[in-house]
Amino acid sequence: MVSLFKNDRWRKYSENYLFSPNAYMRPYYCFYLLRRWNEEHPKEEQINELSVIYMKEFSLPDYKTAPIQREVLCHCKP
Repeated sequence: MVSLFKNDRWRKYSENYLFSPNAYMRPYYCFYLLRRWNEEHPKEEQINELSVIYMKEFSLPDYKTAPIQREVLCHCKP
């Protein structure tokens, strides 16, 4: 999982991004990802909007799992 992040600051930011009290951070990160994608891709691959989606899975007793829940954390469109 560590290899998913540029450094420890981004890892911690992503971890905090999930908590409800930090919901105010979500649009900033969403627009950052949107802008970065468009800067790094040619015109025909650029995107106009972005949703940040979190897939949540709870572990239950006896090695069982609950159904995976899809949660849209943020949707941005300039």
